[in-house]
Amino acid sequence: MRISLVIVSRDRADALASALNCLRFQTVTDFETIVVSNLPAPMGPAPAPLSHYDCQPANISLARNIGLARARGAIVVFCDDDCLPDPRFIERITAPFADPHIGAAGGMSRGTNGVAMQWQADAFGRDGRDRPLSIDLRKPWTVFAPEPDRFVKTVGTACAFRADALRAIGGFDEGFRYYFDETDVNLRLSEAGWSTAIVPAAQVHHAFAAGPHRDRRRMPTDMFEIGASAARFCRLHAPDAAAALGAQRRGLRNRVLNYHLLGLIGGQRLRFLLARLDEGIAHSQANFPPPPKPEPIPVPGPAISLPAPKPRLHFLLEGRRARMRPIASALAAAGHVVTLLDIRASARPLWAFFDDDGFWYHRGGVFGRIRRNEPLISLRTKPQYLAVELRRLALFRKVNYMISDKKPKQPAQILPELRTIAKIDSMTVLDLQSDNF
Repeated sequence: MRISLVIVSRDRADALASALNCLRFQTVTDFETIVVSNLPAPMGPAPAPLSHYDCQPANISLARNIGLARARGAIVVFCDDDCLPDPRFIERITAPFADPHIGAAGGMSRGTNGVAMQWQADAFGRDGRDRPLSIDLRKPWTVFAPEPDRFVKTVGTACAFRADALRAIGGFDEGFRYYFDETDVNLRLSEAGWSTAIVPAAQVHHAFAAGPHRDRRRMPTDMFEIGASAARFCRLHAPDAAAALGAQRRGLRNRVLNYHLLGLIGGQRLRFLLARLDEGIAHSQANFPPPPKPEPIPVPGPAISLPAPKPRLHFLLEGRRARMRPIASALAAAGHVVTLLDIRASARPLWAFFDDDGFWYHRGGVFGRIRRNEPLISLRTKPQYLAVELRRLALFRKVNYMISDKKPKQPAQILPELRTIAKIDSMTVLDLQSDNF
């Protein structure tokens, strides 16, 4: 086993079930999935092999270390339970580790609507504050060598590590129960001499499920652990810990105050969150367990032989959901990647999610936005809408065939993959593999 995927889950059985269902369509099949959760072992469609380990404390670093300790792979990939990985996510996030200098790799996250980018790339300093990070999104990945005062950030929604390197620095610091956990690991790996790769096309759809520290609107419900982790990070890594912590506290307070000014949280909740932030900071300053201090292993590390990906056909079905759903479900049951695109005569922006039957469902208005930097309304035809969406999809799951619910102008040669699917002979099948979309 060369790749281990660790998913930490807490009180989110439904989100975890969707993530495991989605993982069945990865182009890399030679990987193990390790779930670390406070709930019973998950049931339902999932990749194999799948193992489950219990973690009752609300400590994401502890849970990740439990997964790391049991991982058999030379590369350990981490993904949250409210994330839906694209079919080539594991293939792409692990590819940079063919370079023996790479200790970490970070992917990118799309937000709640499944379209807009939520996270792309950032660096940070020893004070924990983010710094701009320039990358070329057209490259498969960009490598950043270690620097003394600038570190590349990966986030838990989409990241991977060389297992030996991560274990050698002591894994995740369990003093970071929530927040700054990956940031601390990124810094310590860089100090140990490891480079970090940012992989633009290794993407996940991050659904932002509610959790112990935030609600479904991304509004914080408790700031204690955030304050405690910010204080710990500054005390461990900042040259001037007091100044760094003061800046962190001001930034976190301003964030909560902005939520209040926007009408997203009320005055009572505002006062509670600000009080909990300061309680967390005070707790961290009074309770400061030492960080892990093992001996790092030399860089570069041993070569890692990556598994060959399994090609999967991607079918784009264009039509109404009620009519196309049986075809989408049948193709997904056969192991194909399927996107059902339901275009309506409206100005509704494109919105996407992963259906329990194993396919992606995208719905939008022909005059609405696809990319979020477009105007609210665009005058275009359905073919023009399709062309834009096909180009966007090509960045992370290129379409091989398109099936339309329109009656074909002439009998089409039916692909072997489609012969057993009902009503397919009354639809149009287009081969897009040679088209320049």
